[in-house]
Amino acid sequence: MRRLKVGIIGGGAVAQIMHLPYLQELDDYYQVVALCDVSAPTLEAVGDYFGIQRRHIDCHQLLKEDIDAVLILSSGSHLAPAVAAAQAGKHILVEKPITFTVSEADAVIAAAKQARVKLMVAYMKRYDPGYRYGREAVLKLKDLEYVQITVLHPAIDLYWAHHRIRRTKGLPKPKERLAETLPEAIANVTKAVTQGEEARLIAETLGPDAPLEQQVALYFLTLSSCHDVNALRGILGNPQTVRYTDVWNSGACFTSLLEYASGLRVNYSWIMLPELRDYRQDLGFYGSSGRVIIQFPSPFLRNMPTPVMVQGMEGEASWEKQVIVNYEEAFKEELRHFYNCVVNNKEPLTTGEDAREDLKLLRQMALAYRR
Repeated sequence: MRRLKVGIIGGGAVAQIMHLPYLQELDDYYQVVALCDVSAPTLEAVGDYFGIQRRHIDCHQLLKEDIDAVLILSSGSHLAPAVAAAQAGKHILVEKPITFTVSEADAVIAAAKQARVKLMVAYMKRYDPGYRYGREAVLKLKDLEYVQITVLHPAIDLYWAHHRIRRTKGLPKPKERLAETLPEAIANVTKAVTQGEEARLIAETLGPDAPLEQQVALYFLTLSSCHDVNALRGILGNPQTVRYTDVWNSGACFTSLLEYASGLRVNYSWIMLPELRDYRQDLGFYGSSGRVIIQFPSPFLRNMPTPVMVQGMEGEASWEKQVIVNYEEAFKEELRHFYNCVVNNKEPLTTGEDAREDLKLLRQMALAYRR
């Protein structure tokens, strides 16, 4: 069996909690050759722990290594490393969001096409066994009338605390921190959207005079809600329009009403509730005679199943069942899929073009807000 030689760009939490452990488990599929991180202490600590000898601060140096593919796991927009990887002839698995703007996504897609390399976006929820079961159940509903997607989002540190994470020196470890309060969360994101590269990219999407709460909402939409709209689109395709968006709590809470060509309405709500360790992400599909509810767990819990609630009628009797498909991890299934795409020249399920459609929809949702 051929092993893919891969390099890792970004050694932060998602790399340490999910990708690197599962790459080790899939050692018949993958050999991790090199690691890149902009923090020298993190690079040293993660490289030592996972036994990765080839280490680089600059991703361009990593791309000179004898590798088949790269996993781009760094935070923020992935434009620069993704384009560089394509130009170096490496296949690419890139964490979401692919970029912050549609124009950036176009540049990544064009570079991958020109280089004839695989470009796959790491929407791991599309590979989740529970999601895939729920998708088939939804497609069997004959009279879908309404969809409700609700995300109650706590501070991610609450779900990092039980993991051993190597971090840049000087930063407190998750176990030593309390969850940030809602005002603290808003203040941190406000800083991000008013300074640096993210501020420029958000201004490119919304215009220079967008209200601050709209900028904060777009930040959360881009970094978190991209998973939710991708999961929705993976079942129902693209909505026709966004009828409205409402924003409150300085942009940390928002709701949008999406409309499909059939008249179907989707109500999407994302609510930041940072201090309670109870992540909720429910995708509810409601028909006159049947219902399907997909309940995603926190993405930072390994091998937690995604329960699917299915309801229907049998004569005059209503019934309900909960389905646990299996305990396979979505991140691991995603890595298997990427391997198959590269080795057997298959088209990824979650392509760059797919991620570009998410960015377009997220932009429409943000622009539908009227103060």
